[in-house]
Amino acid sequence: MNVRIIILFVLAAAFAGCGGGERQEAESGTPIPVQTVTVAEQAVPALVTAVGTTAAFQTASVGSKLMSRVTEAPVREGDRVRKGDVLVRLDSQDLSARRGQAEAGLAEARSALENAALTLRRMQALYDQKATPKKNLDDTRTGHARAQAAAQAAEAGLREIDATLAYSAVRAPFDGVVVKKMIEAGDVAAPGAPLLVVEDPGRMKVVARVSEGEVEALRVGGTAFVEIDAGGQRRLPCVLERVVPSADPASRTFDVEVVLDNADGRLRSGQFARLLIESGERRAVLIPKAGLVRQGQLEGVYVAEGGVARLRWVRVGRDYGDRAEVLSGLSGGERVVVSGVDRLKDGDRIR
Repeated sequence: MNVRIIILFVLAAAFAGCGGGERQEAESGTPIPVQTVTVAEQAVPALVTAVGTTAAFQTASVGSKLMSRVTEAPVREGDRVRKGDVLVRLDSQDLSARRGQAEAGLAEARSALENAALTLRRMQALYDQKATPKKNLDDTRTGHARAQAAAQAAEAGLREIDATLAYSAVRAPFDGVVVKKMIEAGDVAAPGAPLLVVEDPGRMKVVARVSEGEVEALRVGGTAFVEIDAGGQRRLPCVLERVVPSADPASRTFDVEVVLDNADGRLRSGQFARLLIESGERRAVLIPKAGLVRQGQLEGVYVAEGGVARLRWVRVGRDYGDRAEVLSGLSGGERVVVSGVDRLKDGDRIR
């Protein structure tokens, strides 16, 4: 029993010693070394904000010019294709048979033309020898011209069949990716009905709408940014490519468009995008982001007041590189702590 009392006494003394040390350190109030900056208003780009959706800059809905049964549809959604690759093959047996007939007709027409040319040469020789009247020569020339026209018609008919036969192989119009497939082998393709959708993911566009009060400040070729939130927010620089000169009468808004390089394939069609377009300048209070203090959903800064750090909650706006805009809670001329903020609490002495 006495041993227990002694142990408890020793532990109590140890805890009392530790608590006394903490109070002594707190009471000593040694100033904490920090760095501060004086806040001042600065010129920043004025931005018009609009929301839109990413889409491929080049998209094609691929269809058929023939009414025919699909014999092959080798590609799948997501497949990469090169310009000229066969996407769908159609049954072309009837066309092949017609081509055979056209080839035979062309061979016959060419043979008739050769015979007519030979007859014309002979008749010309007889006429030169005054052995035949001119009427016979004129009739022979007419026959030759008809044979020549028949051969040309047969050649044109064969070219037409070849052109139609080429439609039996539906090909990729450009390098891209198959994003939608609406046909399978055995289905019947109809003229004008889409079979697949191909898009080029190398370049993307964002189309958004801005109000009529904001569109006046926008200029084609001006600097813009696109913010994509999927998988972590990214801000991508771009250029304002197009401003539609007429407004939507229902919403009184104007369509604007930017184009983005997407060689690495990071962007995909259908993503939500926020479009930021520069439209002049404005004044704003900026502070280094290193000086921000976050507690839950709140953001604040330590303001240096007479050698003491005072925590002040602020409302933060847009980022500008390593700086952030303060919308409220701070004014120009005040000194803000920008280093060692993780070691501070409200009321600490600083130097």
